[in-house]
Amino acid sequence: MGKMKRKKKGKKHAIKFKKTKGRWTEYQQRFVEAYLLDPNATQAAVKAGYSKRTAYSQGQRLLKHVEVSREIAKRRKEREARSAKSGDDVIAELEKLAFTNMTDILEFGPNGVRVKDSDTLPAAVQAAIESVQESRDKDGNVTSIRIKLHDKKGSLELLGKHLGVIKDKVEHDITERTRIVCEFYADE
Repeated sequence: MGKMKRKKKGKKHAIKFKKTKGRWTEYQQRFVEAYLLDPNATQAAVKAGYSKRTAYSQGQRLLKHVEVSREIAKRRKEREARSAKSGDDVIAELEKLAFTNMTDILEFGPNGVRVKDSDTLPAAVQAAIESVQESRDKDGNVTSIRIKLHDKKGSLELLGKHLGVIKDKVEHDITERTRIVCEFYADE
């Protein structure tokens, strides 16, 4: 790693790191590692060894650093290739959660409610089931079945944002007369 130089600033001392040829500092390397685990620049800067007082500005500066941002992008691509997952896979999984309904799992009729056999459920429907609980009486008879699906509303919201149907923005159009356009989409 590079050599450290202490530069006097009044009573405080700031540590400056020299770059070695084509290499970056140990702090920058630790920042990349920490940022890949938790993409919060401030937290990554603290974990890399920067002080909590300067972590926000250091994190923002490091993200703008060409070599650091290239390394982060390169490592993310490598990780994506290793996991063989892409954005399309994430969207497909969200669609499973968002578009599964209880009628895919249960049958309603004049004789009451019946749970469909799990072997007949499509994989997409099975993926949307978070948990199944069965209660029995002391004779062993089923008294209730509780089926919980993954968060449908949250999945629909994420899909809507991805597709541009749901917008979380406020647009400001400043002309001779100030006009503010706000877009809000309420839950239906």
